Amino acid sequence: MQAVAEMVEENPQNNVSVLEMARAANLSNSRFRELFKALIGMSPKQFCLHVQIEKAKQLLASSELCIHEVAERVGTPDSHYFSRIFSRKVGVSPSEYRERCLGPEEGKGPRAGGLGIRGGVRGGGGKGGGQRRGTSGERGRR
Repeated sequence: MQAVAEMVEENPQNNVSVLEMARAANLSNSRFRELFKALIGMSPKQFCLHVQIEKAKQLLASSELCIHEVAERVGTPDSHYFSRIFSRKVGVSPSEYRERCLGPEEGKGPRAGGLGIRGGVRGGGGKGGGQRRGTSGERGRR
């Protein structure tokens, strides 16, 4: 099981299927899922997503790659889908995560809260809460 987990961690961009993982472990698909969850603590698919998100966080914090390049490097060629999943799992968008990692020394100003904390305190405007907001609220203020 550890070898399968390492295979996924070393190559998150490969999108290894659960069936391929089961074959690598020389187990039936159902038995593999059962053992994997018991030993790792999450389903194989959840683990793959977790590995992809962690790799994306590392790339966002330590590189200047565009969001779509980060998405491709973790095996999600659709950057919009990647951004939705990342936001859902981490609690902030990939670009906001990167901004928080950069900190004041990059000219972005002080950052509130820790990295990757879901449900952190946010300011009252902008793109908070993960909901898409239109500009109708701003039009009403004019």
